[in-house]
Amino acid sequence: TLDRSSAASDVYKRQRTYLDAALQRAGGNQSEAARLLGVSRFGLQKKLRRLGVATDGLPSVTGVGAPSRRRPT
Repeated sequence: TLDRSSAASDVYKRQRTYLDAALQRAGGNQSEAARLLGVSRFGLQKKLRRLGVATDGLPSVTGVGAPSRRRPT
């Protein structure tokens, strides 16, 4: 039988390896790594955060979009 946690762990490890290889090939340039992978830079950054790969200095996912224009009360 297939152990689901083991299968999920294998997928996680393969994704990390794949992203690490793309970043290494791109010399650490996330825009280039995203192009190599065929995804947007934002999509790459989101995946990097989820997998815990090279997240230093990346903008927060929740910080996307224009700032709120609420008036002070």
